[in-house]
Amino acid sequence: MRTLHFTNFVLGAVTGLSFSYYYLRRDIYTTSRAVESTIVETNDYVKKVIGDNESLEKRISELEKQIGEQTNIIRSSENNIARLSKRVKQIYDALESAENKEE
Repeated sequence: MRTLHFTNFVLGAVTGLSFSYYYLRRDIYTTSRAVESTIVETNDYVKKVIGDNESLEKRISELEKQIGEQTNIIRSSENNIARLSKRVKQIYDALESAENKEE
């Protein structure tokens, strides 16, 4: 009788362990698939962010180039204005001195 009880105990233990092992493996598989999916989504997101960053850097580079061109135009305009102002002053001075000579 003791052997029968022991046999039933061992059979129940083995069956319980088998089901536990099966469910454990299934849970591990499900979790690993979820983690793998998250890694793939994260990888896609990182690629998108890197692509966005590269396009922003390109745009910033273009804007810096445009600002440089505008700065050159402004400097050139300032030089032209300074020359014109000097020339206008010379003309004004010439007219004033001619007016003073007439008097």
